[in-house]
Amino acid sequence: MPFTKGFATRGQLLEHFYHHGAEFGALTPEEYQALADTFLGGPLPPGVQECHRKRNGDVIRFDPNTQAFGVLSKTGFIRTYFKPVPCLLGHGYRTNLMYWQEECKK
Repeated sequence: MPFTKGFATRGQLLEHFYHHGAEFGALTPEEYQALADTFLGGPLPPGVQECHRKRNGDVIRFDPNTQAFGVLSKTGFIRTYFKPVPCLLGHGYRTNLMYWQEECKK
C-alpha cells in the first residue's frame, strides 16, 4: 500500500524517471515511484533529515548517506526525488546538505 499519492500525472512520473531513475537503479517508472513513495512517505529512516516548508507545507527529506533528496507536497503528491549534484545546483552550494538546508528555509 503506497504512503503517498505518487506523482500528480503520468507525464511527471515519466519525466522524473527519465532524469533520475538510474540514480536509484530503478528499471521502470513504477519502481522509481515506489522508491520515492517509501522515501518520502514512509517512516523516517535513521539519519534521514526532514523539514517542512513554511510557505506551502511541503515535506523535504534528505539522506546524507545516500544523498537522496525528495519533496512531497502537503497534499501527498511527490514533487521530486533525486540525488543532487552540488556543482550543478548553482547558487554556490558546495554540498547537498547545504542545498537541503536552504530548501528548508523556503
